Amino acid sequence: MLYVRVDEFPDVEPQIYFAAQRSAVIRDEMRRMPDDDDFDEVHRDQQLDLDFRMESADEAIADWRNDTSELGQKLYAMAKRSKRFDLQDSVLKTTDYLARSLVHSYAAVPPRCPHQFLELTAEALDRLAFMPYGFNLGQLPSRPGETEAFKESVHTLVADRMARYPYLYPPDMPVGVTAFFVPSSSGKDLDNIFRQLVVPALVEHCHFPRELRHPYAMSEDGAGSGATTLPHIAFVEGIALKGVPRPPGTVVIALSGGQRYESWWQMALDRDRRF
Repeated sequence: MLYVRVDEFPDVEPQIYFAAQRSAVIRDEMRRMPDDDDFDEVHRDQQLDLDFRMESADEAIADWRNDTSELGQKLYAMAKRSKRFDLQDSVLKTTDYLARSLVHSYAAVPPRCPHQFLELTAEALDRLAFMPYGFNLGQLPSRPGETEAFKESVHTLVADRMARYPYLYPPDMPVGVTAFFVPSSSGKDLDNIFRQLVVPALVEHCHFPRELRHPYAMSEDGAGSGATTLPHIAFVEGIALKGVPRPPGTVVIALSGGQRYESWWQMALDRDRRF
């Protein structure tokens, strides 16, 4: 399992964060971790807060939609951007919750009777892939000539997802990418495939911001604090799901909140050591 993050700031040397560990070691430690009820409670509180913010945004849009004055149109644009920001924030948090739960589900698989539990992990992976910020890329190319078809498939998948959810793309906040993959016996070079085929497609289509775009900018283009023209992925995280009953070489990626400085498994292990 791998986590790599690069922070770049003007006139400052880039800061690189790197962590790697064998899957078996992480699973052994995480099986002893207690249930994270605190996290679930925080997640529920966040959702309640977001529900309230969404209702407020809807009311503001209704109030200013027909106001043709210059101020009214600015307030209408701000309300639309606010709703867009809240939608993205809500979906990103829910995607993170599912991704984190998937890691815990996989870590909890008992070594003596794994099959039924691995099937549950596979179902969690399928649910994650159906999220607006989740993508099932299928199987990695394994034969000569398949690379170009895989690349085209990734571009088509990302473009279709953006067309289906216009309020969610491009994101107005920094994001990272978590890749879940089912290892194959041939041991594909996931790192190079990811860097050469997957990341360029995401950056080309999604235009990830380096910084938070102002959620309350009073214009449609959102030109405000944090706007940037340079696409950027905050971090890349790779999680191997050995034994999960899905075709070998399958890769599912999920966008993740860009402010996270640890992998899901690092966060779980750190919490485990505090108990």
